[in-house]
Amino acid sequence: MWTQEQVENAARRIKQWERWMRARRERGVAVAGSIAASLAADFSVDQVLLVGSLARPDSPVYPSTDIDLLVHGLSPDAYYRAGAVAERLTEGEFAVDLIPWEELDDRLLQRFLRQGVRLL
Repeated sequence: MWTQEQVENAARRIKQWERWMRARRERGVAVAGSIAASLAADFSVDQVLLVGSLARPDSPVYPSTDIDLLVHGLSPDAYYRAGAVAERLTEGEFAVDLIPWEELDDRLLQRFLRQGVRLL
């Protein structure tokens, strides 16, 4: 049986974890927006959608949560340079996955378009 102090400590830790998850989600979304702006300015990308767990408010966020961006208009020749720029913008907080829009099959693309958050 737990003591009242143990119950209060557990409740406090849960609240701390929930605050941390909200802050991490907010930071991830903000960084994703910065990445989208940089991709548009530096690589002439014309559309970026945030997909994955950061795009779903009901999805939990973890220390390993990454930023998944569906990118339209990124030249295949610029893919690795754009990825490096995106990683630098996270300042080591997040891994970034750039997903080339043009390479997706229609079923997955339609799902991303329904569930994603348009950043650009």
